[in-house]
Amino acid sequence: GREMPLFGLGVYRSAPGAETENAVLWSLQAGYRLIDSASLYQNEASVGAALQKSGVPRNELWDSDHGYESAMDACNKSLKKLGTDYIDLYLIHSPNTGKLVETWDAFGELQRRGLVRSIGMVGDVTLGKKRCSLTPCRNDVR
Repeated sequence: GREMPLFGLGVYRSAPGAETENAVLWSLQAGYRLIDSASLYQNEASVGAALQKSGVPRNELWDSDHGYESAMDACNKSLKKLGTDYIDLYLIHSPNTGKLVETWDAFGELQRRGLVRSIGMVGDVTLGKKRCSLTPCRNDVR
């Protein structure tokens, strides 16, 4: 597993073009390694242009680790860091990444093992409800 950087730049309401490209470029130059981006934001081309201009190697940038093993590892690391034996609510953010079923299966296993009490999703869970047997206890739509 990997650790997620504490600080990052979110580009949710950044307009495509120079505004987003410059913000991302300057953030990367300042040492940021997490850029919160999604196709929904419609500014990925600007983010990509900044990534190319920055010269920062791709392996230095943080990317979400969805999937069964990654989710299991991430939860176990969180439990260790928190110094507790369970988490009250464990959420998958933006589950439509292509590994929804695998990640959601891991969440179910974590819940069965008693490592998390409740599981949920942030974002549109329509796909999740259609493809997964477990129903999220929380759907945090922003």
